[in-house]
Amino acid sequence: MILFNRNRFFTIMVIVLITARLFSQESIPTFYNKEYKIKPATTLIEIDGIDDNNEWSNYDAIQNLYNHYPVDSGKAKRVTLIKLTYDDKNLYVQVKCYDNGKRFIQSVALDNSRAHWDSDSFTMTIDPINQGQNGYMFGVNVGGAKIESSLSNNGAETIYSEAWDSKWDSSVKQYKDYWIAEISIPFSSLRFNNESRDWGINFIRNDMFTNYDYTWTSFPVNYGSMDLNFMGTLHWSEDVPKNGRFFSLAPYATFSSIKHTDVTNPINSSKIKVGIDSKINVSSSLNLDLTLNPDFSNADTDEEITNVSRFDIFLPERRNFFIENNDIFSNFGSELVRPFYSRNIGINNGDLVPISFGAKITGNLMKNTRIGIMNVQTSKMDDILIENYTVSALHQKVFKKSVLKIFYINKHLLNNVQKQYMNNFGTEFNFISKSQNFNNTIKFHSVKTEEKLSENHYYGFSGNYNTRSFRSGWNVEVVGKNYVPELGINPRIENYNVITGETFKLGYTHIHSKLQHLLFSKTPKSKLNWHGIRTWHHLYFNTIGEKLTEQDNSVAWDFSFVNTSSFSIDYNFRKVKLPYSTNILGGDFILPEGEYNFNQYGISYETDNRRIIKSNIRIGYGGFFDGTRLSLDFNENFRIKSWGNFSLSYNCNFVNDIANGINKKIHLLKFRSDISFTNNLFLNTVVQKNTQNNNLAIYTRLQWRFLPMSDLYVIFNNNYNSENYNLKSKSVILKLTYWF
Repeated sequence: MILFNRNRFFTIMVIVLITARLFSQESIPTFYNKEYKIKPATTLIEIDGIDDNNEWSNYDAIQNLYNHYPVDSGKAKRVTLIKLTYDDKNLYVQVKCYDNGKRFIQSVALDNSRAHWDSDSFTMTIDPINQGQNGYMFGVNVGGAKIESSLSNNGAETIYSEAWDSKWDSSVKQYKDYWIAEISIPFSSLRFNNESRDWGINFIRNDMFTNYDYTWTSFPVNYGSMDLNFMGTLHWSEDVPKNGRFFSLAPYATFSSIKHTDVTNPINSSKIKVGIDSKINVSSSLNLDLTLNPDFSNADTDEEITNVSRFDIFLPERRNFFIENNDIFSNFGSELVRPFYSRNIGINNGDLVPISFGAKITGNLMKNTRIGIMNVQTSKMDDILIENYTVSALHQKVFKKSVLKIFYINKHLLNNVQKQYMNNFGTEFNFISKSQNFNNTIKFHSVKTEEKLSENHYYGFSGNYNTRSFRSGWNVEVVGKNYVPELGINPRIENYNVITGETFKLGYTHIHSKLQHLLFSKTPKSKLNWHGIRTWHHLYFNTIGEKLTEQDNSVAWDFSFVNTSSFSIDYNFRKVKLPYSTNILGGDFILPEGEYNFNQYGISYETDNRRIIKSNIRIGYGGFFDGTRLSLDFNENFRIKSWGNFSLSYNCNFVNDIANGINKKIHLLKFRSDISFTNNLFLNTVVQKNTQNNNLAIYTRLQWRFLPMSDLYVIFNNNYNSENYNLKSKSVILKLTYWF
């Protein structure tokens, strides 16, 4: 059986590689390669935010930042002074941000992305290995709220995970026409080669009054402000002090009281659980994470969603052990097909399974070589056998910016006579041009099980070409019907026939393309930052006869305004050939097999995000298979100074099945309250009512960070039937963690 016309595939590949060669000849975009020569501390540095000239007078100051967004040329309108120094334990930073005394604080909540990026804030990004592959971000807003994240490159794009945590300190104080932030980062919180004298570093300032982002280095606006490839240099005149302590411990104790009212499996129990997490510095650039009897009860609650598609939707990872350096394992495949999705660990047919232990070593083996090896084992529970997972990956930097990546994943059941196992292995080569405008990744993966099935491969290529005003992207992937990554995601592979109750695996070829053209305002007093058209397309072919089974064509016009508001209109045409009768929305909403063609229209508007009351609304209407669909997404956020954020959102879908005369109404109502009593004491409440899964969830978490990375949590989590409000489950959790 031919999965995809190979001659056609290789012809396209040759064209892409020739294009890559042409783009690789481009000159590097103009930007200023900055260097800061750091000097050791000559006085004791106090992290207090006090404007003490004597304490910081011996260190050179960075005095100029550059415009990055919405304008990427010229010096910043506001003066920013930055100084750095260090001692044998910590890296110290002081920043003085001048303004007119008008400042905007969205929230003082800890580790809150919106509180940081929608407030006046200062951010520093660090790449200690200085290879443009991974790094760290530390930031504070003018209200003193802290945020940190790990950075990684996915193709030519830098992404960050705000769920990563590390130990560091900061202090912020406000003055009449400036505000000061001081930061202390222990060397033990970073991974680096202490003999490397040059680190990548950059500084970002958000000025909400002018709605500008400033950066230390100047580079095109089509790259994000935290891009790892456009950093300046932090130069050390001597070897960087070693990491200090070679290990840290974080024991925890949890008391929980849980009740489930399911008549088939009622639970009413209370228990005490203890465990420990540990970080061990194998070398200055390699870190070993160990967890014994881990507990993830303090992870933020998942957002309820409504699903009107034919396939499952996957939620982001929120468990700390799996997050740090997770990119080395997870940045394979595509948005639709990934060989590794860590949330599959500890889940068996939808049931949570306790994890006994986990070990993970990640970091740089050599300057150009990153490695990751992880082993996790679950506990036996009722009829569920013990499962052991091993995930390993290697990223080797080649040429100037390109990366060769390989991975190997193994899952097997212990104490099982049949000796079930699953192996998934693959390689990818990510080519990035010198200018970084062009990148393309070639991919090949394969799954092996004890059945030794054929059509078990996945291969293809994807990439993009971006300039300041022109953005493009493409993805061609061929998926065999037996490419089933049990630790990954591949939702389109399984098709359920609602009439016979059978599930069939169907391979497919997916071709995706996207284009966007932006027009930036040239008038200084214009109310518009930019506007532009974008279009994106998806084509799906089955593996038998290469027949088109689905296409999705869309076009939109977007507007971004100076006052941070935005507006968009869009149109979508879909053609779907259902291979079997399908139940998309549950109940009697059954669509017979056959071909469906329909159009959909949408309009979106978001108000100024600096307002006390902020609104976001989207309305969509059009065809939906053999009927119609009206959708509404509405979110209203109310802010009380910097201590309280309250949001109410409503999502509804009214679907009319004309052929069967059935109307389906799906409602999702959410209320969220985030109260910050101080920078270290928070109360979060989330109430969600979802009629699609018939659930009303009420989640409340009180968090007190009494010491850096040491917390006390009190958590209440109740679930009710959304129709009759009968209790389905409830839990009360008290958790204490201590980092030393």
